[in-house]
Amino acid sequence: MHYSLFPLLMLITLSMLKCGFSLSNTSKMNIPYLLNQPDKIVELPDELVEISGITLSSDEQHFFAVQDEQGMVFKIDRNQGTVISNFRFEKDGDYEDIVQTNEHLFVLKSNGTIYQISAPAAPQQSVEKFNTQHLTSEADTEGLTWDSANNRLLIACKNATSRSEERAIYTFDLTTQQFSDAPIFNIQAKAIYDFLHAHPILEKWNQLIQLFDPKSFSFAPSGIAIHPQNKDIFILSAVGNALVVLSENGDIKHVEKLDKSIHYQPEGICFSQDGTLYISNEGKNNKKGNIVEIIARE
Repeated sequence: MHYSLFPLLMLITLSMLKCGFSLSNTSKMNIPYLLNQPDKIVELPDELVEISGITLSSDEQHFFAVQDEQGMVFKIDRNQGTVISNFRFEKDGDYEDIVQTNEHLFVLKSNGTIYQISAPAAPQQSVEKFNTQHLTSEADTEGLTWDSANNRLLIACKNATSRSEERAIYTFDLTTQQFSDAPIFNIQAKAIYDFLHAHPILEKWNQLIQLFDPKSFSFAPSGIAIHPQNKDIFILSAVGNALVVLSENGDIKHVEKLDKSIHYQPEGICFSQDGTLYISNEGKNNKKGNIVEIIARE
């Protein structure tokens, strides 16, 4: 009797998986974060409703942030979300992300231009601008992070730079101050589509399949960050509210749909040195901008 039921149970199980039902929370085990169960959400003041990028300061006591259309950097209290101060680094424009290195702040513009800010907010502050020959405003560069192991910046493009079913990540070498001629990684729709078919128990599987369908690929990187310990690369997309995680070699490790009620427009992402993850959201539908804190689990 028990053995005769086994084929039926297997058929039901496979049917559930195919339909995208999750039998457990195993999708959350691929990364040590419960992305849709944040530990803390800090609302931001109205002046940061269009926050587009965040980074922690070197001492990790506060955030630096930029927002669309203003050539300003905002210093934000890490716990309260209040603006401590701000300072100008350039005239107004479409600024998309910011990152702190050991020595400088770097800001990314949507046309691929990078601004290096030395002694930020100090009387001796200076700004150096680096223009790329390969990237334009059509690529819409939106993600910037520091790859400390290789002393370079990673630049994520929101739009396709060559093929419609790919999204490119370029580099800027901090030693030579040169942009890479070709992408270091290409986020390929088919590769993620195949990954999803190999992992049918991922939560919201059906929605992810639609997002990464090569015929209608709409994943559009809006933020990028490198995990401080394992060097995994976390890539946000405000379009489709999704996150893709790559290994440091570019292999796909995880794909997840973000809850729109929490991450209503995820644009910025960064880590603290202990691995705590922070995602910033632009304000939307009368909601204030925010910073979501997610502590790593074992």
